[in-house]
Amino acid sequence: MYLKLDKKLIVSVDKLILSQSDKKPFSLTRSLQFPFYIQHYFQKLVIKSLIVGNSNYKFHYSYNHFYLFSDDIAMDLSLKQKPTITLLYINKLLIKKYDFLLKGVGYIEKNGFMKISTIYKISQAKGSLYIKYFQNKIYLQGSSKPFSNDTLRKILEKTALDRRIKEWSAYKIIAKKYRLKSFSGSIDLNKKLDLNKFQAVAIATNAAIRFHQKLPPARAKQIIMELKNDNLYFSFVQPRYLDKKLDGTKVRIYALGKRGSYIDISIKAKTPVDAKIQKLLNVYKIDLPLYQKKGEIDAKVELKLDFHYFKLHINGVFDTSLSIINLHGIDIVLKDAHMKLQDNIFFIDKAHSVIEPIIRTNLKGYIDFKKKKGKFFAKKSSINIKEKNFSLLDIQDLDEIVTLDLSKSQLYLKKLDTLIKFNKKSKIVVINDLALLRSYSMPLKKFNIQYGQMRIILDKNISFSGKLFAPNTIIVHHSKYIDSFFLKGVLENKQLQIDVNDFAHIMIAKRIEAQLKNIDLNITDINRSEKSEIKMPLKVTFENCNFFHTSHTLLSQKAELIKNRDFLHFQSTYMKNFVSYKERRDNVSFKAKNLSGFFINSLLGKNYLTQGVANIEAKGPKNAIDGELILQNSYIKDLKALNNLFAFLNTVPALLTFSDPGYSTKGMYVQNAKVKFLYNMPRSILSIKSLRVEGKSIIMQGYGVINFAQNNLKLFLDLQALQGISNVVNKIPLAGYILLGKEGTISTKVELSGPLNNPKVTTNLVKDTVKAPFNIMKRTLTLPLEIFK
Repeated sequence: MYLKLDKKLIVSVDKLILSQSDKKPFSLTRSLQFPFYIQHYFQKLVIKSLIVGNSNYKFHYSYNHFYLFSDDIAMDLSLKQKPTITLLYINKLLIKKYDFLLKGVGYIEKNGFMKISTIYKISQAKGSLYIKYFQNKIYLQGSSKPFSNDTLRKILEKTALDRRIKEWSAYKIIAKKYRLKSFSGSIDLNKKLDLNKFQAVAIATNAAIRFHQKLPPARAKQIIMELKNDNLYFSFVQPRYLDKKLDGTKVRIYALGKRGSYIDISIKAKTPVDAKIQKLLNVYKIDLPLYQKKGEIDAKVELKLDFHYFKLHINGVFDTSLSIINLHGIDIVLKDAHMKLQDNIFFIDKAHSVIEPIIRTNLKGYIDFKKKKGKFFAKKSSINIKEKNFSLLDIQDLDEIVTLDLSKSQLYLKKLDTLIKFNKKSKIVVINDLALLRSYSMPLKKFNIQYGQMRIILDKNISFSGKLFAPNTIIVHHSKYIDSFFLKGVLENKQLQIDVNDFAHIMIAKRIEAQLKNIDLNITDINRSEKSEIKMPLKVTFENCNFFHTSHTLLSQKAELIKNRDFLHFQSTYMKNFVSYKERRDNVSFKAKNLSGFFINSLLGKNYLTQGVANIEAKGPKNAIDGELILQNSYIKDLKALNNLFAFLNTVPALLTFSDPGYSTKGMYVQNAKVKFLYNMPRSILSIKSLRVEGKSIIMQGYGVINFAQNNLKLFLDLQALQGISNVVNKIPLAGYILLGKEGTISTKVELSGPLNNPKVTTNLVKDTVKAPFNIMKRTLTLPLEIFK
């Protein structure tokens, strides 16, 4: 040892032994003072052997640099004084046992507060660590860069952790890379190390988890490992077993720093119970004879497993909001279901169940998989067979007892006497007695089906066939009302097709199309004023179908009916006879061409016409339909108004001039007839604006009103004679004008009024007789003017 002129010592020591005193507790604050003492008193200090307890160190100080070496540690640091703080440079701190290397910078305040920012490397893992010290307490905060599983194994092997902890952390869970996201803790140097004061979060990416040596590993996108309160928690992000979700699965290691540490494994699954899960269960000798096709089941399974003898007892609880399971070929949709499995018996405590597409029910019951039998109590069940707005069967709030036979893949509904068979391709519903379903079926009620049988096959499509018995007052075949109907149909691609016997083919899709042939239709009981139940567009074609209403028959060889929301069109042809009716909102258009007497008589229900042809054309709003009727070369007979008129003319001698001698045998001959009219459809009132009928012996002209609602009429007619004296006198030029007037005819006025079936006839004969002499005198005085003209 020697002293330099600046009074700092240069010392070299071969051996120095420091004894540990138990009288004073360890103080890092006091220990941190030693470098300052050395820096203050020494320029250079070398201790070749520094013995502290059982450790032997080499120490070297020179020009603010400190070096400390041993078999366990290597340290290189330097100090630099500043006015208020001392800068600390950790050039190297290596703890050899753990392969831990630390480098960093920091500062020390005069009150003993110290803060250091470092980077570290342990095995091949690198990271950062922030250290604070004050009043004998150390505060740590750090993180790491990604590192490998091999590095993790090397780190754990150097620790004194329980073997099972090491096994789960680095061998049963193997990740592609790891990263310490955060680490924090505190150490009170006056107390024992307390792991409850440490928290850490680490992330393992692309991890494989092997729960059992006989099973393939589960995998997770990430595993989040959290150290908290002396416990280590493993949480899994997107865990999968094969392609099955294991969300909610956790591994927990409790009491890390105690002898009684243990591992708790909780596996939760939200996954279909399919073939892969079946294989997983089979490892534990669980044979669950169900297969899930769609959806997820939240399974919480308690496996009592002795890892030495591999004995297993299972109690399972299964919950699902929506799943489809298959029980021996029967597809069942489960909604809000709570189920249990105890050995070989599967209990459904509650479940809203759907057997697509027909049954919805609230089930409670059991299935014995050994016996392949089951029994359920179905509450508030609904059975519905429909497509869009078309419903074949609609049962609501039915309480039913359902028996299940898995060996035959069938269900039997006791109250409804209905058997439902299932296979992989289709479902077959056999309804033995339709009378039991009548109150639940709109078609059965609508068409008054009394009894029958039905077979329905539900596949990709719905097909059905059956025989129904129902009274019928509309369809006539071979002059008899039909009461037995053979149906065959299919519901495919949102299109329903039905064949009824051999006379009807019906197709319902975006619109209703029907073809009817070789039947007659009684429309007497069809009330046109009732609101139609058919909301879809409608098109019906008729072939050789006549329409009759009471005694009125519309003969038809071909007809077509088209109905949309605000449009109606009906047209029919019979030989040359053509009828067309169009209705759009409140406007109407009607055409009738080439109507024969035979056709009209059939339509009117009486033989009014012989020979001839009629044409009608009318259009306008419903309350004012303006039209015209033209009749040619026809005989009118047995029309009550004409009968009364000609009977009146024949009984009054003065009017014999106007009578038609052949009327009683052939009827009134009409060479040409034209009627212009205005029809109010809502009030059923026909206003005749003008009428002109040209016959052999008479011309009728007039106007009037026919009220069909009140069954009465009022017509004003002007009759002109075409034969007899008027023909003779009219051939004498001057005498014809004086006696007959300018028109050269004998005429009179007639009024018909009263009920349609027996109108009263009145005339102005007396008035015309009194006025006749005066009219002759008037025409005599005006004769010169007429001659001049």
